[in-house]
Amino acid sequence: MGVTKMGDGRWEISGVFGYVLQGYGYPTQARLDDPPLTMFPYRRLVVWQRAHHAALAIYALSKQLPAEERFGLIVQLRRAAFSVPTNIAEGSKRLTQRDFAHFVNIAETSATEVDYLLELITDLGMLPAEVTAPLRKEYDEICRMLNRFRARLSAAG
Repeated sequence: MGVTKMGDGRWEISGVFGYVLQGYGYPTQARLDDPPLTMFPYRRLVVWQRAHHAALAIYALSKQLPAEERFGLIVQLRRAAFSVPTNIAEGSKRLTQRDFAHFVNIAETSATEVDYLLELITDLGMLPAEVTAPLRKEYDEICRMLNRFRARLSAAG
C-alpha cells in the first residue's frame, strides 16, 4: 500500500486506496428500517466501510509526507481520518437515534477536516493534486453520505 510516481509522470496509489475508488467490497447496505437502529452493527453500514478504507488510504498517503511533518500535519490528518469510522462505530451503540445522529455529525465534521488538510497539503506543495484529488473526492462523497444518514436519523428519532 503506498503512493508511487510512475516513469510517465503519473501517480499511482496502490493497495486499499485503489480498492476504495473502484467501489468494491461494499456488499451490504444498512437500511433505516432494520430493527433496531440503535445498537446497529456498524460494519454493515456502507458509509462506515468507505470511511474505514479511506482512513487506511490516508495512512498510506501520509507516509509520503515530509518527515518534519510527523508531529504536525501527519498526526492531524491521521486523527481526523480515523475519527470518521470511529464516531460512526461509537454512535451506532448509543441508546437513541438522536445520540447516533450526533456522532454521525461529528464524523461528518472530521471528514470535512480531512478534505481541508488534503487541500492544504496540496497547496503547500507536499503532494501533487493528482495524488490528493481522488481522496478528496472520496471524502466529499463520504460527507454526503453522512449528511443524508444524519438527516434520516434525526427525522426518525
